[in-house]
Amino acid sequence: MDGTLVHNALVACVNPNVSTELKVFSYLYYVLNEHDGEDILRLTDYDAFIGCIEG
Repeated sequence: MDGTLVHNALVACVNPNVSTELKVFSYLYYVLNEHDGEDILRLTDYDAFIGCIEG
């Protein structure tokens, strides 16, 4: 462990046997890294999260 503090965790359930579903993680990583961490921490619900990733 490197001492990084975790505020929230995003859990995505996918079928590991379907390669297109594994792209979900890459997509979320790319999109969420475009946002300031403080903005992400202020997300309060599903609709806010979806609005964040839709840009």
